Amino acid sequence: MLAHHEDDLAETILFRLANGYTGYGLRGIKRSANIPYCFGQYGIHQSGDPERWLAGANGVSIQKNRYSARKKFFAEIESGGVQIYRPLLGFSKSRLIETCRASGMRWFEDNTNKDMTLTPRNAIRHFAQNRSLPKALQKGSLLHFRDRLLETIEARTADVDKILDSSFIQLDLRSGKLLVRFPLVEFVRDALCVRESVSDMKEPRYRTAMLLLRLLDMVSPQSELRLARLGSMPDIMLPLISGTATARDGSWSLVNVAIVALDQAGDRSGPRGLPEESLVPTPPEMQPEYMYIFSRQSPKRDIIPRITSLLPAPLSDPRTLVQGWSDWILWDGRFWIRVRSSRPRVLSIGVRFLAVPDLMFIRRDQEVAWNKKFTKVLKEAAPARVRFTLPVIVEHDLEAIPEPGMVHLGTVLAVPTLGIRIDPDINWEVRYKYVHLGGTGNTKEVVGFSQFDDPDWKGEDVQGRALRGMARSGQSRKSAPRSNNQASGSTGEMDDESDFD
Repeated sequence: MLAHHEDDLAETILFRLANGYTGYGLRGIKRSANIPYCFGQYGIHQSGDPERWLAGANGVSIQKNRYSARKKFFAEIESGGVQIYRPLLGFSKSRLIETCRASGMRWFEDNTNKDMTLTPRNAIRHFAQNRSLPKALQKGSLLHFRDRLLETIEARTADVDKILDSSFIQLDLRSGKLLVRFPLVEFVRDALCVRESVSDMKEPRYRTAMLLLRLLDMVSPQSELRLARLGSMPDIMLPLISGTATARDGSWSLVNVAIVALDQAGDRSGPRGLPEESLVPTPPEMQPEYMYIFSRQSPKRDIIPRITSLLPAPLSDPRTLVQGWSDWILWDGRFWIRVRSSRPRVLSIGVRFLAVPDLMFIRRDQEVAWNKKFTKVLKEAAPARVRFTLPVIVEHDLEAIPEPGMVHLGTVLAVPTLGIRIDPDINWEVRYKYVHLGGTGNTKEVVGFSQFDDPDWKGEDVQGRALRGMARSGQSRKSAPRSNNQASGSTGEMDDESDFD
């Protein structure tokens, strides 16, 4: 718990006004928040207490993918972590001082806080305490302004929640791919405050930005998403989801997320429409025109995948050393992964993006039926370029010196989220990052991780047919094959806010 008080809160608002803030940052200090600067630290950053979602539990439907024979199937999503709380924000500094004195406690204050030349914040504190400010900038006015702003934010958040709760949302944990179908346009317009008689679109834009941010956060690898980083995307999405735009396919990217809007109302036989046999749900309470797909943006073709170390090479005799589990790492901001080898190894074990050469390597020496199954799994879980956002566990030599213009990709041991094990001596655990889907019942689905080697496989899931539309919307391009071990290339009015003052 932190001891920020009411005066700190007003001071923070004044400080942000002086720095040009005009949006949500003027809330000042939050009463509770995730502890900052700990992104990727297991047990601290939204992790340490994973949720195992059984079918029908926790208000979501866990969809059993066709490649898992387990009767009790589940999806593991991380939760927990460390929160900070500020219980004294409703008390003034003077009241706290008097309370301490009445209780016989000495009030302590850091002397550096009084040096107005030390920091801009100290200068603002000195100015507020020793100068007569206009009434609008005085403590009472600032706190009253904050209360009204919080009421506005709560109203917007409630309406955004209504849209999410009424939307069909399917999150495929195997690739982090999100499929969204919004409710009918009349419902969306009402929640976003879109009025034909009102030309000012500022309020609908704010609400669209908040909605978009919630969806992006489920897929993006970035640690903190801000409204200010959405750019013009709210202006693009608002006409689409509110039904005021002409139906058309489209694709965009921001905050390392690719967004695809697929028109399902037009000619299905066209090159950009969905195939006729698509079985993606279109309940009567959902928009029939568009289906939206959010996925991690695939790396550029000329960027060599960087290997993140999991288990370093043994420093002692590999014939006598057997390593235990590695530490948990948050890979690509999306998947918590740890590995264990059942035999000693000379080389290091790491994780990176799936690359084109890996597809040939994985298929090598496999039977025809296995390769057919692998192809179908990829089409379902990670269509088109989405497959190159999958994690692969590799064995690699940290000290290897590649030939000029070449780089070592390592040897693939496993594709953990698809349940594919190439090396029988490698074991792993994988969980998806913390997400909040919202809503209950049949409007939410989570597709769990695969167990590829399970025998109960019955062919391609309905997603595979529907999501091939991604390739038709510009997501897929031909690429030249490379060797598995080496590849050539080069390394190639909303504002931010802070949890701390």
